[in-house]
Amino acid sequence: MVARLLTALRRLAAATPARSERAPDIGGILDEVGREFADAWLLARQCPGLEWTSAQRALLDELDERLDRLIGRGKRSLSTEGAGTEWAGIPALARQALVLLGEGTEQPRPPSP
Repeated sequence: MVARLLTALRRLAAATPARSERAPDIGGILDEVGREFADAWLLARQCPGLEWTSAQRALLDELDERLDRLIGRGKRSLSTEGAGTEWAGIPALARQALVLLGEGTEQPRPPSP
């Protein structure tokens, strides 16, 4: 469960809304990555065996809320005009979350069971 969350965070941290000839459907890819994170965070935060620090929970909730505003609950896709501007802070938040979860060190430290 934590591995799935970390994978989604890594993908968000590396994602970019820039379009190119080689990746014309980047909006669809970002939609997918955003939904992967939302699903992974929903499962992880509800798991009674995991404990989250207040900083971890706050940052992951903020990321979830921002993604929800962009792609959640049947709202428009990231592939629409102007979504790139709204997306701007998402990768940085994902990188911050990875650091808070101990990722980037030799041995990632997931939340305590």
